[in-house]
Amino acid sequence: MRLFFLLEGIGKMDMYERTINDTVLSGVAPVRLTYQGVFDGYGECPVAYLAHTALFTTATGVIDDPMTPTKDDELGVLVTLRAVAHAMRTIEAMLDKERTTRWIAVEASEQLLLCANTFDLLSEVIEREHCRDPKRICLAFSPDVMGLDRAAVQQGLKDIRAAGLTVAITGIDKSFALSELMDLAVDYVVLDRSLSDLSTDRNRVGVLAALIALLHTMDVQCVAYGVVNDDQIRELGAVECFGFVPSEEYRGEFMLPIGYRDKEAVLGDEEGV
Repeated sequence: MRLFFLLEGIGKMDMYERTINDTVLSGVAPVRLTYQGVFDGYGECPVAYLAHTALFTTATGVIDDPMTPTKDDELGVLVTLRAVAHAMRTIEAMLDKERTTRWIAVEASEQLLLCANTFDLLSEVIEREHCRDPKRICLAFSPDVMGLDRAAVQQGLKDIRAAGLTVAITGIDKSFALSELMDLAVDYVVLDRSLSDLSTDRNRVGVLAALIALLHTMDVQCVAYGVVNDDQIRELGAVECFGFVPSEEYRGEFMLPIGYRDKEAVLGDEEGV
């Protein structure tokens, strides 16, 4: 599998793949990442980032959700690996600035877990990008992976860990059974807003604390998505939540950069502020 050139040797190409090849031939990078900050409640500089992958082709323009049309085929793996390479370059630039960013989480195709050579694919990217600290790259999967072959998912996650990367499951909502994580190599979960709002729900006092405590027993850290005020931030800190992502509706004391920003913008974030 050729990761960084034209999409060749992956079977009969469909129109979607051909437009990507045409873009590569034109000299334009097809994969573009933007970054959303994860904060810890102690400062205004993100401690980690969630990356969003967009695909640009000369024929269609920006495809904002490339994982949907590629999730069931090998092209999804290629897009994921290209996104990982971009995130590694951003992490390397942060390390050059002596930033202590914990990780960048990259949206990952579930098909990567089903590859027989997941470890080799990731190792190739690490070597090509001269990545000094692979654990700062986190592969973020949707809860859909729970519906895949369990043994394959377990092995795929172990291979990702063996390559030195970390793993997250995003979009965890009230319907998700946390027991599903007990035999999986997962480092982080990202709670959706329905669970994040429990932090200040006086009718369900202690529910979020119990949920996070259960995750900690499985060595899983928690990120709360969609925080809107400082009361939530204080409550999340009290229950040892790793971090939070502010909603566009956030109003509070912190001057937080909200939403997705490009590489140049996040490299300008200053720690200690």
